[in-house]
Amino acid sequence: MAIAQTAIPGGQQAVALAVFVLLGSLTIMTPIAVYFPMGARAAASLENLKAWLSGHHAVIMTVLLLVLGAKLVGDAISGFGS
Repeated sequence: MAIAQTAIPGGQQAVALAVFVLLGSLTIMTPIAVYFPMGARAAASLENLKAWLSGHHAVIMTVLLLVLGAKLVGDAISGFGS
């Protein structure tokens, strides 16, 4: 919606949307991109990544929520000046 509300031409909006979708898909595409070329050899690496993510999920979520919270607070503060 934010892309559609910009004053840029339609072609540039399409590029911006494509970049947004690509970045949003990286968490899914990266393990797939590792698995297909490496096959069974990738299983150990992906299992290590899974173990690390499982072991640090609380920290990852805390940082993610702090960043989102800071953005919401920043948006709210900037809205007071308008």
